[in-house]
Amino acid sequence: MRQLIAIGRGKDLLRMADLVGDATTIGVLKRQTVELMGLTADFQYLPAQSLITEMLFTSRGTDIENFIKKFTSAVNVYIDFATGLTEQIGMHIDTVLGATSEELDLAAIDKISILRVLAAKEIIYDSSDNLGGIQKQAHELAKDDSTPMALYFLSAIDACTLLNNGEYKDAYVVANNVISQAEREGYIGIFGPLDVMYVKARCLLEFSQTEESQRVFAQIKNLAESWEQYTWVYIAESFIARDLALAGNSTSALDIVRSERERAGALGFKNGLDAYCDLTELFIRFTMKDWDRVGILLGRLPEFLLVQRVRAIHEFESGKKPGSVVVEDLPERTPTEQIYKLMFQTHQNIEREKVALQLMGKALEIGARVGARETFLRQEASILNLIIRIAGEKPTVYLEDLASRITSRLKTRSETLVGLSAALTKRELEILRHLATGNPISAIGKMLHISQNTMKTHLKNVYRKIGASGRDEAVAKAKELYLL
Repeated sequence: MRQLIAIGRGKDLLRMADLVGDATTIGVLKRQTVELMGLTADFQYLPAQSLITEMLFTSRGTDIENFIKKFTSAVNVYIDFATGLTEQIGMHIDTVLGATSEELDLAAIDKISILRVLAAKEIIYDSSDNLGGIQKQAHELAKDDSTPMALYFLSAIDACTLLNNGEYKDAYVVANNVISQAEREGYIGIFGPLDVMYVKARCLLEFSQTEESQRVFAQIKNLAESWEQYTWVYIAESFIARDLALAGNSTSALDIVRSERERAGALGFKNGLDAYCDLTELFIRFTMKDWDRVGILLGRLPEFLLVQRVRAIHEFESGKKPGSVVVEDLPERTPTEQIYKLMFQTHQNIEREKVALQLMGKALEIGARVGARETFLRQEASILNLIIRIAGEKPTVYLEDLASRITSRLKTRSETLVGLSAALTKRELEILRHLATGNPISAIGKMLHISQNTMKTHLKNVYRKIGASGRDEAVAKAKELYLL
């Protein structure tokens, strides 16, 4: 039965269900376990949810009541993850993995499969605290299992853990191996390799191979749509929209969010996909510096790592005093944590050149080992200048490549800035700067002695030249390009 699930043969399971069990209560429940897995493997989530309710009711007081609770909880994990209800997965997993005195229990391989789903949820949330424990528990469960399927599940969990730790080179290799195994074995649907494809795409992003990563996200989207794994559809679309937003095309990025919300509302079963729509919109609104909307979204989102980071910036922009950070207390268990701690120390010592260079050099040594690039490329000019200087003094292949990428990005930013400055007239630049004050358009017109009609013409030209759909986006882009 497990193999049929893995290769997406849900309809075969539904046909087999008629041959299982008998007319007794226990016999009916046995038949329904096969039927339930068939419905889930065939992506019939609404009938599956209904059948779970019936099975829990029917099993009350029977000898297999606890087993049915575990079995239906395991199925709920697959359904909830597929439909975006990731916040309630933990409750079901506790039931699946809980200690029991019952003789009848789920097989170890089934528990490992459930832990794989939990690992996927944690890597989506970017949780650094739980993946190590999940990995350890999965390997302990598999100590007596040497089957290819056990290797597949364990390797997927390993790939997620490596990505979370910042071991990008190793994560990329493991992810590719798991993808190849899935192709050989024909694993699709709820057992498909979408989690490791995500790991691969995230690694490519860190390697600054943006176009290739976007191709993988597009592949994830297409496969997830065909397998009705809605969470992965929305996650893939989120990274596609983020790429558009970073390129300044926030209108197209927001169009993706609007489409997602419409599709989520049209589904005929309970889902939690609105949270993933909010997560994508949060990133877009953050790039637009739309702090009012950012605040609304922060108020209703779960604690994704992106939410935590944007919340800190939003509080600063809202005038709240940021909490003090004791750098010595920052964790350094993983390469990611070590790099960020060293960069934080570099920022603190930026005026002490010798110390800053030493700290940055240590961070770059770790980065070279794990393949980190984008982590450094996102830093401010003072850090980028240190990297270029270190690369000049110690020209390794890694540092030369990083310095070249830094130079290319700064050149692109400079060319964009020069082009925009030349395209905008003196009056348009003046209006753009006044837009950033937040004053009403009518008040700006009066201050600059411009008629309402002329003001409309100037605004239209500014928005067109800067590639913005409105005032807030124009101001945000101008700040990013240092026009303000």
